[in-house]
Amino acid sequence: MRWLRRLAIGVALLALATLTLRWAFGHYGARRLAAARGALAERLGPLDLARLAPAAVPEEGNAALWILRAGAAIDTQRYREASQRVGRLLCCALGDWTVTEREEARQVLEEQAAAITLLPAIAAASGSDFGLPYADGWEVLAREMPDWTPVVQVSRLAGLEARAALDRGDLSRFLSATRALAATADALCSEPSLMTMIVGVSVERTYLGSVRDFLAAPRLRSATDLTVIVERTREGPCSDQSRRGIEGEAVLIGSAGDSWYPETGSPLRDWLTAPGGALVGAATLEGIDCLLENLNRPYSELLALQETDTCRPRRLGMIYQIAVPNMLRALGKARALETSRSLAVAALELGLERTDTGRFPESLALGPTPYTGEVPLYTRGNGWAEVAAPESEAFYRSRQASPTECRPAPPLFRFRVEVPTPAPAP
Repeated sequence: MRWLRRLAIGVALLALATLTLRWAFGHYGARRLAAARGALAERLGPLDLARLAPAAVPEEGNAALWILRAGAAIDTQRYREASQRVGRLLCCALGDWTVTEREEARQVLEEQAAAITLLPAIAAASGSDFGLPYADGWEVLAREMPDWTPVVQVSRLAGLEARAALDRGDLSRFLSATRALAATADALCSEPSLMTMIVGVSVERTYLGSVRDFLAAPRLRSATDLTVIVERTREGPCSDQSRRGIEGEAVLIGSAGDSWYPETGSPLRDWLTAPGGALVGAATLEGIDCLLENLNRPYSELLALQETDTCRPRRLGMIYQIAVPNMLRALGKARALETSRSLAVAALELGLERTDTGRFPESLALGPTPYTGEVPLYTRGNGWAEVAAPESEAFYRSRQASPTECRPAPPLFRFRVEVPTPAPAP
């Protein structure tokens, strides 16, 4: 009987030690998780994604609804058949379009006329709200997120409409299509979501392609049109889309519950492992907070920072392993676009100065790019001026997982403004 008593005492002591360790680690994990949430809330404000949602907009003035209607109006089968042609027509130089390609563009736009006719309504909208359920939590938001493929298709059709109009010399239709592109990008960038940020980057890139075409068509430009486009390119929700999307994702993760380990179906095992989940959650939020603290650094520096122990937590939980790489990839796309946009604005302002004064400036003060931190180059020649970021171009191309559909690939970080050549003497 003595050995039974000793066994019982041993079991009791083991249970007491387990409970004590569970309480100690649980207390430590809960305190550290609460501190990480507090630090994140101090940086971002209350961890409530609903407060970041765009304000409600009347139906007729809601760009989001018009965008979705245009997406629903697309002839999906015909677009699928023409998608490669659309991509090729958007990325090859407009001046290189052949008679066959002009006919292809006309045919695609004619087939998708039902969607094209809605572009003016998108351009004229006063605001945007996709009505996403931000207040209902991560799982509901993911379930209710719409399919963004039709939105991307609408933007590509708008980009093709803008190029075709510019090719015909129809500046009015060009400006209408680019306004629709801008409104679509702004609608997406107004949402505090990483997914809408990624789609918004894609739409904004198409818009900047239209700006590049506009700069290369000097006979169609006027000072008024330049002013309108430079103001749109410089301002709008997409000007801070990387911060808004990343902060929205951080708020979404920070507002998650206290259980950071998946449930196993065993209440005892779940109870015992909960402190470890809290510590993983705390480390995840601390890593995200460190990323936010350094968000103003160039993207290339942020990548290097994540490869060190400065921001990378020692306990790599599943959420961190999924969320942070996704955040960094999306941030890279946004920072590349921000760099491209800053170069486009500089080129547009060069065009304005050339229109006002009759010449390009001898020098141009340009700040470091948000992509690699390099200072862009400014060059000028007989009838043209150019701003470019060659280091950013090389860094971007080195990180592409698959080759572009364009041959050759269009430069993302080079914008050239051309002036009309004098007409030949009769």
